[in-house]
Amino acid sequence: MTEKISSPGKYEGYSSEIYEMGKGHSVYVPMRDGVKLAVDYYLPYKDGKEVSGSFPALLIITPYPYRKEFNDKSLPIYDQFPLGEMMVKRGYAFVIADVRGTGVSYGSRKLANGPQDAEDAWDLLEWIGTRTWCDGNVGTAGFSYFGGTQLSALISGSPYLKACFIGMTDMDKYDGWVRGGVVRRFGTHPDADYLLDLDNPAVDEDTDGKMRAEAVEQHKYSNALGESMTDCPYRDSYYEKEHCRLWETIGKSYYLDKINAAQTKVYLYGGWRDEFRRDTILMYRNMTLPKKMLIGDWIHMDGRPGFNMDLEHVRFFDYALKGIENGVFDEPPIYYYTGGGNGVWQFAEEWPPATDIQRLYLKDFRLDACNGADVPPETYIARYDISENFRDSIETTDRQEKGLNYYSDPLPQDICVSGHSIMHLAVSCNKPDADLFISLIDVDENGIGRYVTDGVQRLSLRKTCGTPHYDYMDLPWHRAEKQDVSYLEAGKPVEVLMDLLPTSYVFQAGHRILISITTACQGYWYLEQAGEEIRIHHAEFGGTYIDLPTL
Repeated sequence: MTEKISSPGKYEGYSSEIYEMGKGHSVYVPMRDGVKLAVDYYLPYKDGKEVSGSFPALLIITPYPYRKEFNDKSLPIYDQFPLGEMMVKRGYAFVIADVRGTGVSYGSRKLANGPQDAEDAWDLLEWIGTRTWCDGNVGTAGFSYFGGTQLSALISGSPYLKACFIGMTDMDKYDGWVRGGVVRRFGTHPDADYLLDLDNPAVDEDTDGKMRAEAVEQHKYSNALGESMTDCPYRDSYYEKEHCRLWETIGKSYYLDKINAAQTKVYLYGGWRDEFRRDTILMYRNMTLPKKMLIGDWIHMDGRPGFNMDLEHVRFFDYALKGIENGVFDEPPIYYYTGGGNGVWQFAEEWPPATDIQRLYLKDFRLDACNGADVPPETYIARYDISENFRDSIETTDRQEKGLNYYSDPLPQDICVSGHSIMHLAVSCNKPDADLFISLIDVDENGIGRYVTDGVQRLSLRKTCGTPHYDYMDLPWHRAEKQDVSYLEAGKPVEVLMDLLPTSYVFQAGHRILISITTACQGYWYLEQAGEEIRIHHAEFGGTYIDLPTL
């Protein structure tokens, strides 16, 4: 008898691969407005033949042109087929749909994860749930943009949607895409040339490729999503092309009532080096439906090393869609990794964990526990040749060489930082505006730095005001509406309060803590201004310091 094991990333004895993966089907499914979406689906095989019967289904709705397993242009990180094959072999149907206006679906995409995605999700779920091969129980999976399509599916309120495994996506679109008032540079995918979609395989009925060409022709009427971001720099910006307040229309934080009304089981996962990790935590905080959260030491695109994420999907869906009592919801709801040192995984009942606050002042290029009101300001001549970014740069050589840096003394003992660090700045600039990028870095005995977390703030949008429309965990709230813009007077200090993205990390004894301040970071549309000078002050507003949440 096989031993039963069920814990995060480990799963044996509750279900097994009793089927085979066979040839799939590719069809067009009409939406309520007549627009046809391309859908692939795969059913379990046995002895080389497709099995008749009904199964729970796993749905992935993707905008990326990697719908089919044999598409040689597929990127491994977006390739959902290893998961799909595992699910099919364990008795699930596996379905992949192209977002309207992408792949070989018809139509055009006007907004990123906009209301249209919710309508299409409802129609897709209705189609799947009523197939003879589906038992009426449907789950969704995917990360990044197709984490957002899952939230759209939740918003739709479909009765067929029973479980969602949502990874590394945003809840507050504005804070996710215009972080600290600075627009992010997200890859090329949202604005890729629509003609690239012609490289996708046609659906089965389209034997001569005419339908594919017809569908892709409609894609040229899609809006460039990157352009929508740069056109709407404020939270209340009006998007003229679609006649809407962009961030309220596409931000899932404005639809929490619909999300929570679904009472669908949800498993959230993020990474301590993923740009959306705060959103993952905020989603968990604001969801009232049955939920779990997993956070590892991962970036957005690295495949979750050291953890079997596909098997964790199976564990969750076996419980949520098949009713297998494997204990996945009997565990404490949060499972997270603490990096640094030897690293350790641990369960928690809530986030953030109970912590103390250690305040370190930035003064005279050092970090210590005493204020430096009598210390003159440090001046930083802005540099824009920073090659590193926050998303996937672990080493911090550039920032150590080119940033305005404040080092602690070697630590006498380990310090575990778990939670949301808060940065308080007294800062001036010789320009009306500036962008500040704050890095928290672990520096070992050899002077080698490792990125831990970061914060971003455009100084003209520094104002903390208004009331968040959701539980923001008492973090500094920058409403960032157009009326909140406040430019700087040359040389006059201003007060800036900002949070760094959450982390859980151990700074080892003998290591030093480094706060590095730069005016540029790859991955952002930052201000580049000739002759820009930043000054960090100590006598004004109580000085410049960071509050570290320590265990």
